Amino acid sequence: MQLAAKPVSKEAQIGGELHWDLPSLIARVVVGHWRDCWHALFPLRSLWIAGTLLAVLLCLTVRIEGPAIEKIEDELEIPEQRGSLQLLFGLIQLQVFRDNAATGEFLQSVFLRWALGPIGVLLSLAGTASLMPSFMRSGTAMIVFTSPANRALVVLIRYLGAVLICTLFAGLFVLYTTAAVAWALHCWPGAGLLALGVFCIHLAPFLAISMLLGVWLRRSALALAGSALVWLLCQLANLTYWHVQYFAASTASTHTLVAVAYWLLPKPADMMFLIEQLSGVHSHFSSWPELQWAWDSGKMHVLLSLLTTLLAGGIAATLAGLEAKNAELP
Repeated sequence: MQLAAKPVSKEAQIGGELHWDLPSLIARVVVGHWRDCWHALFPLRSLWIAGTLLAVLLCLTVRIEGPAIEKIEDELEIPEQRGSLQLLFGLIQLQVFRDNAATGEFLQSVFLRWALGPIGVLLSLAGTASLMPSFMRSGTAMIVFTSPANRALVVLIRYLGAVLICTLFAGLFVLYTTAAVAWALHCWPGAGLLALGVFCIHLAPFLAISMLLGVWLRRSALALAGSALVWLLCQLANLTYWHVQYFAASTASTHTLVAVAYWLLPKPADMMFLIEQLSGVHSHFSSWPELQWAWDSGKMHVLLSLLTTLLAGGIAATLAGLEAKNAELP
């Protein structure tokens, strides 16, 4: 005797399809928001592409001419015959006493010091300042924000997309300038790509603050000015902490106050110092003496510094999501 198959209801079929398609549905939603961020961040892409092209063209014009230069053990011993470092097809000429490899590392360190440091962060903040204000004022927000519960997740997805896009263009800048220096001087100048992770962590909290201000104030200029001001204040608090540690001449209350500010706020000075250590910039440029002392004495806790900076970014991104959850749409 054959048993008749029990009919499956239409609701059960739809539920099964949704269950099996849930990962792909989530992936499509994330990719869709990131694609929208990519198109919305046209000013950011333009700034990074223009800066990368100018830096690459400058690197390709580098030439070292003159007598053969050999690498010396002590750079204080300047050789009698020195070559000439020429930039912009000879418009700028500098005397050098380093070999091609050391000169290439020096040129790359000039770009990395600023592209992955303050200029790169402020450039990214300027390019992403309009991301949330323009989105909140558009008709897309009314469609996407179908319920308040989904708004925080949408803000988080767009925040992560903006961080990844900024890190991508910073990585392309490092890669192309490094390749241009290698092509011009016939040597690979260094490993600047190792510092990209620290750049991403450095940027993350201030980009979250920019998005929080964008959701709250709905003005791109205010989001940029506010996030840049917070970056400056965090830089000041970071340097003040190490200054107090270095001179050890403050009172107990002052020491406690600056220590609390240091551990609660993002640490841009620490991040830029770590970038200099990873990319080899410290071999050509001196850093803040307080930070160098903290590094040499082992008082700088790198892992804790990275984790607390990331935590500050997570808190700011969460606040941005909560603000979007309660925001009124036009």
